[in-house]
Amino acid sequence: MKAEKNLTTERSVLINADATSVWDVLTNPDKIKVYLFNSETKTDWKVGSPVTFSRMSGNKEYIDKGKILEAVPQKLLKFSYFSSQEGYADIPANYSTITYRLEKENDKSINVTYCREHIPIEFEQKNQGKFLPGMMENSKKLAEEM
Repeated sequence: MKAEKNLTTERSVLINADATSVWDVLTNPDKIKVYLFNSETKTDWKVGSPVTFSRMSGNKEYIDKGKILEAVPQKLLKFSYFSSQEGYADIPANYSTITYRLEKENDKSINVTYCREHIPIEFEQKNQGKFLPGMMENSKKLAEEM
């Protein structure tokens, strides 16, 4: 199966926290677990390193994976991403790119933009759009609690 088209989803949230706190939420496996379906994240966040997100749903295990493409602490995190949930083939054409951009809004706030590009199928894009607002709000809450 080949990607239908360049399906994308994007969302931004203003977080009243410093970039260090926001970066911690995006890269700390214990915090990722809170906003990403209780996923266990494994990576060292270095460019070229693998990244996996594993989770249980019912009695089925899903292991999503990718590779770190860019990591500029407190500014940019970008990785390739393959979702194991939708059942399509694990081929390069079915990998998305996920980018988190952190931009300083003022001394007390960071604007975080999440963008997922090259989503392989429309159904997955729609699902992404459904859970993304909650994911971003939970990320915001975690960063602001620090």
